[in-house]
Amino acid sequence: MGNEPASFTLLDHDVPGSNGNLFVDRELFLDLGGYRDDAHDDAQHRGWDFCMRASDRVEPVPVALRLYFLGGPRRDGDAGTANEAAIAAARGAAERLAQALTGDALVPNEFSPRYAGNRELLLRAELRTGRGDRVPVPLLRSVAAAWRGRTVAPAARERSAVTPERAGKTALVVLGFYRSGTSALSRVLNLCGAYLPERVVAARLGINPKGFWESEAVRHLDARLLLHLGGDWKRVDFDIPHEGPLVDEFLADSRELLATEYGDAPFILIKDPRICVLAPLWHRTLQQSGYRPVYVVPVRNPLEAARSLDAQGDLPVADGIALWLAYMQRIETFVDAGDVDAVHVRYTELLDDWRSVVQRIARHLGVPLATELHADEVDRFLEAGMRNQRATDADLETHPGGAAGEALGAHYRRLLERCERDAAFTDAGGSREALERSAV
Repeated sequence: MGNEPASFTLLDHDVPGSNGNLFVDRELFLDLGGYRDDAHDDAQHRGWDFCMRASDRVEPVPVALRLYFLGGPRRDGDAGTANEAAIAAARGAAERLAQALTGDALVPNEFSPRYAGNRELLLRAELRTGRGDRVPVPLLRSVAAAWRGRTVAPAARERSAVTPERAGKTALVVLGFYRSGTSALSRVLNLCGAYLPERVVAARLGINPKGFWESEAVRHLDARLLLHLGGDWKRVDFDIPHEGPLVDEFLADSRELLATEYGDAPFILIKDPRICVLAPLWHRTLQQSGYRPVYVVPVRNPLEAARSLDAQGDLPVADGIALWLAYMQRIETFVDAGDVDAVHVRYTELLDDWRSVVQRIARHLGVPLATELHADEVDRFLEAGMRNQRATDADLETHPGGAAGEALGAHYRRLLERCERDAAFTDAGGSREALERSAV
């Protein structure tokens, strides 16, 4: 389905495939007038047409299981007919895209590609996938004009040391595994004063309906580096190089990203779970760009995180647990390497008492977070339903077996100890520097 909301896919593909595999509220079906016989040249696509109209109202939810099968023998048409159908489909997709990018219809579904607030997201998705030829020419010209007129920090690629104009700035990095509350924590920190750029990853119903709260540019840069290193988000069994052309390119690109995406904001927020693996490089980038990097590590029961990945169709539970361990081991190695200012917090504590957690982060890291700045909005944002998977620490102890299970349990216990240590010390009025002295 891609990285965008499910309804975006309907612009290009007949995702329903058939009228018979749709489950629709009767009132909505009747209110939209049901299927339209003249919706397409081929009546086979009436379900697609209906889904397009319905997605203006509500976001469709895909079921990632094979529950419906088309019967009868497959009938392959001749090449000429198939080619005509492909041409018609491409023409229709271009027309739907143009309407979504330029139309003025009032669309209540905020996830829809035809929702006015999603036009830039839709345009970026098209350009990112190499389909700029489908974008209306006047719109492309306006984008090109805006791009030529953008302000780029001078000599961004040549910077190798702290620059005076960026001195005294702080970057708060959320350093956590997937489905560990990183999105919830990021939004809370954002509402309490940490700056996020406007272009953040779109929310997705069924996964993160309230948003991911991470920069699109950061995500794409990290994904590209992992690809060059021979991995991806779920395959991180490789070493991060310290020097070389690839590292130099990443450092230059990430410094330019900070300059263009975050500008002169004095207190910024960065979040992408891939940074768990790439933290040493991002740490160098932030320091070279004049930021004081500080880190908050959200900790969630690995069984809950793995079950959440399994529920959304990404990884089986066993693989999710193994990946959790790989990510959190990378975090531990990075934090323990020295000269890293980090605080650990439990995801459950954030949901139970977010004010105490935010105040703890502010005191521990010395960052300007204001809990009452948008307290009402934070209260509305956080809710118990954000924790769909629940497991106790005892459940984790009995789940995996063998040496892998022992390593998992030991690592999770160490993380919980760090959460308790950081909470006890900062709640008592201690600072990070005093904590380090006491550990020595």
